[in-house]
Amino acid sequence: MRGYKVVRRTDLGELVSARIGIPARVIYKPGKWVKAPRWLAKKSYHLTFFIRLKDAQRFLPNKKTKWMEKYEIWECDWKGLLKEVPPLCVTHKLERGIFIRVGSYWPSGTLMAKEIKLIKRVWPEG
Repeated sequence: MRGYKVVRRTDLGELVSARIGIPARVIYKPGKWVKAPRWLAKKSYHLTFFIRLKDAQRFLPNKKTKWMEKYEIWECDWKGLLKEVPPLCVTHKLERGIFIRVGSYWPSGTLMAKEIKLIKRVWPEG
């Protein structure tokens, strides 16, 4: 079954996690299976994706954001779907290696899998 992954293209051309930085950031390579960093996977945090394209599109930043051109949506394959998505973490703390769960909800349509492979870019087209 296919899903949709929102990624961000760095100035070096790498495809990385859309809204998370180092050390939690994942580098995606089209056609290659990737996993979450080991320290996150041990806490049951794996890779997120959307099952519907419209949910992935809603996750994109406001179109007026200057960084909008760096975001892409890719069709993806996944392995090891989690039955439940764990609680959301504070991303600016996670980037510093600090793990804090919060009570808020993941964006609508978010799923989590142990592995993801980018297949084809669907947005922007071209």
